[in-house]
Amino acid sequence: MTVAPPGLVRWNRIGLAGAAAVGALDAWFYRNWDANPDGVSYLDMARAFATDGIGALINGYWSPLYPGLLGVAMKFTGADPATNYLTARAVGFVVYMLAALAWFRLVRVTLAETEWPQGTVRHAPAVAIAIAWALFFMLVSQATGLHLMTPDIGVAAVVFVAVGELIALHRFGLGQAHWLRLGTLLGLGYWWKAILFPVAGVILLAATAMAWRPRDAWRDPLLSWAVFAALAVSLMIPLSRHTGRVTFGETGRLNQLWYVNRAPMVEWLCMSSTGNLQNPRAGVARAEPVLTEQPLLCGTDETTPWATLPIWYDPSPWYRDSREYLDLGETARAIVRNAEYVREAMVIWAPLTGVALLLLGAAMLAAGVTALRTRRDSAAIGLFEPALIAMVGGIPILEYLLVYVELRHVVPFILCIAVAALLTLPRLGARARNGVLLAAAALIAADTAYRIGTQQRVEAAITVHEWRGLSRPKQRSEVVANGLRGAGLGDGDRVAAVNAYWNPEWAQRAGLRIRAYTPVLTYPIDRIVASLTDPCEFARVADLLRQREIRAIVAKEAPAYPLPAHFRRIEDTGFAVATLDGAGLPPTCAAPTRSSSGTGGR
Repeated sequence: MTVAPPGLVRWNRIGLAGAAAVGALDAWFYRNWDANPDGVSYLDMARAFATDGIGALINGYWSPLYPGLLGVAMKFTGADPATNYLTARAVGFVVYMLAALAWFRLVRVTLAETEWPQGTVRHAPAVAIAIAWALFFMLVSQATGLHLMTPDIGVAAVVFVAVGELIALHRFGLGQAHWLRLGTLLGLGYWWKAILFPVAGVILLAATAMAWRPRDAWRDPLLSWAVFAALAVSLMIPLSRHTGRVTFGETGRLNQLWYVNRAPMVEWLCMSSTGNLQNPRAGVARAEPVLTEQPLLCGTDETTPWATLPIWYDPSPWYRDSREYLDLGETARAIVRNAEYVREAMVIWAPLTGVALLLLGAAMLAAGVTALRTRRDSAAIGLFEPALIAMVGGIPILEYLLVYVELRHVVPFILCIAVAALLTLPRLGARARNGVLLAAAALIAADTAYRIGTQQRVEAAITVHEWRGLSRPKQRSEVVANGLRGAGLGDGDRVAAVNAYWNPEWAQRAGLRIRAYTPVLTYPIDRIVASLTDPCEFARVADLLRQREIRAIVAKEAPAYPLPAHFRRIEDTGFAVATLDGAGLPPTCAAPTRSSSGTGGR
């Protein structure tokens, strides 16, 4: 067992300390930040778990362990919507630090113990470690980040620990406890996010291949497989009962339907009776019940009373009768489209870092080709380890590209490939090795300096501003929630959303439930505003909503289409509310002036 020189250990610790400082600053800065739509669903699950028990964590689309962890924290801090966002940021920081510690260990067992040939630039190992931590900063701290309420940083933690375990298995052939730990980690990782189910299969196959090389150690890998299978099956059984099909999670299937097979997405499930929610090859998607066609107003599902927006709390029931299928043309278009998504995201978050990653990838391929051509084993490091790490990183990226991807989804796997590339650099000739190392370091350093000089500087300045006793502007959703409470709405009240339903953090902060909405994607906003402006039409809609125990309409103004005067504007947020506690039709409206589809669905 080799031991890293003290100087390299010190550089690795400096990287960890820097990551901790950035994470603490981000967690404080984003402590009351607006939730993304995914975060709203996770918080709904967490609150339901904290108050109603473990059954609330069985969800066809969202994995249970992250909201379960949030729910445990809420048992100590309370399930009040006013404190949930703070709780989620605190939990996010803990998960972030686990990912940073896992990355610290992975860097220590790989890059800090790599021997570089003579002729390499001075301090090459320290430069490689600095590159690794700069990549962590750019892609985990920034591109994924604590500003989102998602389990993606936790995925990074699981992947980094698992790859470190693989390296330890390969180098030291550890015993049963080590294999038991690997199986448990991967099983819990699947509970954390469904993508780690197929990733676990890749990692366990790689570990098994390593163990079977001596042909006498099959019991230990079998133990790891058994532990993972037991944890996986314990989640798959209730998930399969919930969805009505054998499944390890419906996320991949639904994304296949939406982004590859072009089945109607959730935004299209509220359509008039003339709409068509059938894709001949993908089958039928269940539509939302139409309450009235002019303006088009749909009701929401009532089976999940704690959901802020049921259609995104668990979309799987709407697609129970749909079926995904394989079409090579559609898949090829999806790969091209997803690769472009990742490229565009890298241009936004880390353009020079993206160039550096391509350079490192090209160097890794060149080193691999050279090693295979010469058929020599390097005295410092073999081809097996970097190939193993690259496989663990590359296969999940391919899986995402086949269906749907955002940069945050593939960050941990990109970092695995980067580690593999840095491990292969010693196999290159001196000139190529030095050129790639220095060029990658310069490119990533430039991106890192820019990000620290902009994002972190702004965060630090605002934080110092607050510590001096001065307040900062509240988030828009917080202002809207306060305005809705001021209008008499309270926890559990049902509302209708007009042009405001897709990111309903405003409703969650106020403790409200969206139980009707108008879809701007399938119905023009000008016609919606016209209907709400007409007194008779508004009275008819209000009466219809009151029958469904809906207390208010919350609307978001669109440019050039101001809301009528009977909507109370909430400061300068663009939101307005009209409570529905009044009487029915005005005296001048003896009967509804326009036809309605009633309350029935299609």
